[in-house]
Amino acid sequence: MVKSNYTFSNDVKTIKRLVKKAPEYANALERAREKAKFARETFADRVEWISGWGHNFCCPDCASQMIMDINMPYNPPNVFTCPNCGKQASGINYDEAWVYYYRARYGSSIKDCALSALLGDKEALDFIIRYVDFYADNYDKFEVHGKHAGKGKVMEQALDEAVWTIDVLSSLNTLGDLIPEEKKACWFEKLYRPMADLIMPQSNKIHNIPTWLKACIGVIGIYFGNDELLDHALNSEFGIRNQIAKGFTKDGIWYEGSMTYHYYTVQALTGFFSFYATVAPEDSIFDTYARMYTTPRLLCHDGFKLPCINDGWYPGGNASASHTVARISDDKGIAEIYERSLNLRKAANSLGTDDLLYGVVPESVVVLENTNMAVVLKPFHILFKAGSIAGSHMHADYLSIRMSPFSDDLGTPGYGHVLTPTWYRLFSSHNCIGVDGKLPYSYHTVLPTRMEKVDDGARAVIEPGVLLDVETAERTLTVDGDKVLDTSVFSAPTEHTYDWLFHSKGVAKYSCEAKAAIDSLGEGDGYQYFEDIKLMNDGGSFEATFTLDNGEALTLTVPSTEGFEVYTAKTPDNPADKKRNTVLLRRKAKDAEFSVEFTRSK
Repeated sequence: MVKSNYTFSNDVKTIKRLVKKAPEYANALERAREKAKFARETFADRVEWISGWGHNFCCPDCASQMIMDINMPYNPPNVFTCPNCGKQASGINYDEAWVYYYRARYGSSIKDCALSALLGDKEALDFIIRYVDFYADNYDKFEVHGKHAGKGKVMEQALDEAVWTIDVLSSLNTLGDLIPEEKKACWFEKLYRPMADLIMPQSNKIHNIPTWLKACIGVIGIYFGNDELLDHALNSEFGIRNQIAKGFTKDGIWYEGSMTYHYYTVQALTGFFSFYATVAPEDSIFDTYARMYTTPRLLCHDGFKLPCINDGWYPGGNASASHTVARISDDKGIAEIYERSLNLRKAANSLGTDDLLYGVVPESVVVLENTNMAVVLKPFHILFKAGSIAGSHMHADYLSIRMSPFSDDLGTPGYGHVLTPTWYRLFSSHNCIGVDGKLPYSYHTVLPTRMEKVDDGARAVIEPGVLLDVETAERTLTVDGDKVLDTSVFSAPTEHTYDWLFHSKGVAKYSCEAKAAIDSLGEGDGYQYFEDIKLMNDGGSFEATFTLDNGEALTLTVPSTEGFEVYTAKTPDNPADKKRNTVLLRRKAKDAEFSVEFTRSK
């Protein structure tokens, strides 16, 4: 199931917001810029270099991987050192394996360059074009070779050629129209079409390697707009549809029985799906995708670290590409996996370029557009309502919020009770904003409203011209660290009385002493039930803290009360013999803006 709002990667605005939001993202950007600078200043590949098999680059004694020094001059036979036991070794297998790692690492660095280019670094963009030009201009000169997993040209085998290609094209795809169309056409003709023709006949069974080859062909087809290649990748005998149907058990686990190769296969599919979701999000091929990623977690002792079963790397690592999987899929299990991974890497300050380009910020706010509601999940739960969509059983609580267990909607007692129509269904018993004591004219009047997503939050809007002569009536909740910012804006050509209301259980403590006792805040519309009314403010800030019996506390902070009045009162709870604390902010003017901060503590 693909997200309805799926985009291949984050846009510039989102990336800048992430960097501004947390130092871990800012550090990731700085590291990416350093790697991009290193790549453009040091890249010096040569056609005559022969790439080898990465699996050869291990210590002949203890089997650890040898030290890969990308700065080492290529002058065979080079001597390589084991970081574990200190053993030194040399030979053609090591030198060719070094070339493989050299090309793979520079290929991976293209996403660092793409991130820098998106943020305005022209030198990074120029290098990306120079990098791909080198392989396009020379692909016909590279020797076809390989003996382990098919034959490649840039790489020793078709498998590595496919992995490298998906890596580079994924980076290019983040750049959009920064890559000229004529350049893309040249690359397809000179590099990527010949590459597809080379690896196409080598994908000839149900296996993780042919899955990578088909994924590569499909990515080439989508990026360059070639339907023939896409169709082959999907629908040929050993295409992606059959790799999924025949290669995964009904439990969602890859038939080779290795967690390493299960996720390696899923990684290939993820590379393809990240492209395919932009052109065919409704394809049923996505239906089993989440299960491929989540089911194997049952085999992990901690639900996260992969066990080593059959061939695979020891000790077992964590599943890769969760950022992209979470971006593609609506599955909540995948979102949880990604969030856990993200939090671990945040704690280690090891966020990377993938997090900035492809990372999905775990949802703090979920918008239910069709129901005119939103839910703040973090830092604490808030139910946010723009308005009802039907008059039957509705309450007059437009632009309202609920913060359980402190401040709930009181529902209703018996429908025949006098308080039901005069209190429980009216705006004044809810956490909303009243205009001239009425919102709306009666509790069963449906006004056109909408709920919309904003950065780190949601906005509820009453459409203009339906609430008296009010032209602007909106309330926005945004998450700011451990706070939720609540901003309500109203404007009209004539003067009105705007009342912002909040009710809470618990013991109330206010930041200032009452300035005066008030007899009444209004006649009818629920105001007749306000008791113990006090005027509190003098134009400065105001704070109210409500503490429950278990010690949990909710604090409401008004940074400035300049231009309006602050009142406190007691109002009916449910049952009505109990009372809640009520805070009311009132402004008489054509326009009103209420800015409030909420925090919670234990």
